[in-house]
Amino acid sequence: MKRNSRQYACIILLFSICPTVVGQWNWQTPLPQGNNLLHVQFVDGTFGWASGEYGTVLHTSTGGSTWYEQEYARTDNVLSVSMISGDVGWAAGDNGIILYTTDNGDTWSEQSSGITSGLNAITFVDPANGWAAGDNEIILHTTDGGLTWNVQHQSVTPSSINDIKFLNAAEGWGVGSNRSVFHTTDSGATWISQQLGTTPAYYSSISFGSASVGCIVGSNGAILRTSNGGLTWINASSGVGAILNDVSLESATVGWAVADGGLLLKTTDGGASWSNTTIAGDGLSSVSRFGTTLWIVGEYGVILKSTDGGNSWNRLDTESRLSANWIDAPSLSAGTVVGQDGLILRTTDGGASWAQQASPVPSVSCYGVKFTDRYHGWAVGDEGTILRTTNGGTWTVQPSNVSHFLFGVTFAGTSGWIVGGEFSFYTGIILHSS
Repeated sequence: MKRNSRQYACIILLFSICPTVVGQWNWQTPLPQGNNLLHVQFVDGTFGWASGEYGTVLHTSTGGSTWYEQEYARTDNVLSVSMISGDVGWAAGDNGIILYTTDNGDTWSEQSSGITSGLNAITFVDPANGWAAGDNEIILHTTDGGLTWNVQHQSVTPSSINDIKFLNAAEGWGVGSNRSVFHTTDSGATWISQQLGTTPAYYSSISFGSASVGCIVGSNGAILRTSNGGLTWINASSGVGAILNDVSLESATVGWAVADGGLLLKTTDGGASWSNTTIAGDGLSSVSRFGTTLWIVGEYGVILKSTDGGNSWNRLDTESRLSANWIDAPSLSAGTVVGQDGLILRTTDGGASWAQQASPVPSVSCYGVKFTDRYHGWAVGDEGTILRTTNGGTWTVQPSNVSHFLFGVTFAGTSGWIVGGEFSFYTGIILHSS
């Protein structure tokens, strides 16, 4: 299965109960959502899709300035999307799931893949012919738009194919774990596999900028390039040791790759050499291009856009990705969230918008918060920290005279209690105020 890491980020959801929608959760922050995004594709400068964890499929019809969720009720990760137009496309992911749409993705229907193992990549060259690849080096093929899928290649080993691309209806390439590279020139009727490269690595992505120039990227900063249509591949230096998750060549000279640690790599000589820069604090999973416009997605729902070939970037997602540890809402309109590294968020409109407030100790994480009304509240956290506000927005430090981690706070009338402990000695503590 394709590498997939999950960490914690600030997530605030609104739960609504009404006659027409019962028990539905909607994202409030971060926006448009906070699940890790694993793949992005644009069919032109306007229409794009991004997919990721927990069945996430996002769509934009504004070049990325606004996004909305098309899928959110599934549990399977959606690892790849292949749209052949603004209306028609497919998506694939965990447990052999294949989804199909004919209306921009507003509705997705399941197609039977015939397997239960994970599918890491899917690609179509026209409305009829497509391929999907994944765990156990499986390659599926359809000639009827996904109504039926047939196995073209499969292995009993735990190896996987992480990406599959077709240059045309006949010639295709796949890359996977154990430095494996797969090639076909007859639409997949036969696949020739080989292990390329010398350093231990798995390959995550392949892209061709022309019929002759292509690049493969993978773990440990591995890059292979070809200038003769894949007859031979040679190692190229990426200059980094991070995992390279995706590569996209615009032409025989210009291309980009994205990596863990927020790294963007660029080549202007067909992959022979690469420059790199850090453009985000989160890992980057996938890059899509249309002309000189680039879109990148990654961890915690990060979405980035560049209109000048990657020289400058705008972040299209909003709000903090710090961990949110506790929330308290004394009314239907007012609520406060506390969390990692001084995170304090406040809403006064029922969560329609959240404003970040300044913590007097920005390096301290808080784990509990309690308000007795809209304005009077306390937050507790690391090293005996107690914060207090009397106006719902300005926070000051109150002395606790302890160095324990404080995890929770509650009030009954004018009496308050705080609980905490010391991890190193497993000792609990209760503080009381009257």
